[in-house]
Order: sequence, then structure tokens, then C-alpha cells
Amino acid sequence: DLAKRMYWWVSAALRKHIVEHYRIDEADLDNKIQDTIHDILGGEGSIDRTPLRKSQELAEKLQKAEAITPQLLIQTLRQGEVVLFEDLLAQMTGLRTNLIRRLVFEPGGEGLAIACRAADIMKPDFASIFLLSRSARPGDKVVDPNEVSRVLNFFDRVVPETARKVVERWHLDPNFLFALKQVNEIKRSAAE
Repeated sequence: DLAKRMYWWVSAALRKHIVEHYRIDEADLDNKIQDTIHDILGGEGSIDRTPLRKSQELAEKLQKAEAITPQLLIQTLRQGEVVLFEDLLAQMTGLRTNLIRRLVFEPGGEGLAIACRAADIMKPDFASIFLLSRSARPGDKVVDPNEVSRVLNFFDRVVPETARKVVERWHLDPNFLFALKQVNEIKRSAAE
């Protein structure tokens, strides 16, 4: 486990050096570093080897059939199938289901807005998804009108291409993202 973390941390430090000294597409560099580490670790990086749930299997089949639509997402939430919704949105965006779960339940909804914008979901569909996802949260089911207004304004301001770049970054291995965060924190501490 220590060796794996060292691979990620050294790769993050190397990435920092390359970005600081060379003009290079950072997203492309990140993908190449991640692929290299996964190759070195023999696929042991952070790949989840647990068996798929039924909803994940269904979501994969629907994705292969290109049948995941905003309307399907909305209908799934209306029926109270939150776990299936998470798996469908994960397939649609290519993000990990646990990240989708965090985006769905986080306060504010900005992450959900970015994921939906990147998936070319239109504003009326996003509004329905947002409202239905709020009612799926534990506790108070009432959605603050100010929260809705704020997240819809945010959705309007997010440029789809920018949203796709953010989602592409979210695709990176969590171990690599954590190592990048550590390297940046060390850099900030040294600057102070």
C-alpha cells in the first residue's frame, strides 16, 4: 500500500515540475500519468473489483444501447430509484458512482450542475433532476427557492466545454487527485 501511494505521490510531484517548466496540455498529461501508474501497478491502482449491483448492470446495458436520456433520469428519480439514477448518471458521465452520490447529495448542487452541463442536459431537465434529487435527500424535503434560483443561475453561467474539462478531471484516479492535492499543499506551505 505504501509503494502504491509513493507511485502516486512521485507522479504528482513530477507532473508539477513538468507543468511549471513546459507548455503542455495538463489534462493529456494527467491521463498519461494515470495510465502509466495503472500499468505499473498491474491494474491494482484503485480499480474497484467488487461485483456489480443489479442497477449497475442495468445502467451498463442501457448505456451500451444508448438509451440513457435526461427523461429516463427524471423518471427514475420520480419513481424513487435513487441508486439506479446514480448508476445511470455515472454511466452517462463516465464518473464513479460514489462521486455521483456525493454530487447528488451535496449542499448547493453546483457539482450536479457541472456534471449535467457536461452531459449536455438542458436547463429544464436539469431543474427537474435537481428538484427531484433534493427530495431524495434524508431529512427535510423542502427545497429553498433561493437555492433553486442560485443553482439555475450557476447552471446558466457554466460553459459546456468548461464543464466537460472539469468532469474530465474528475475522471482521474482518486489516488492521483489526492497526491496532486498533497503536492500543491506542500507548495503553498513552502511559499508562506
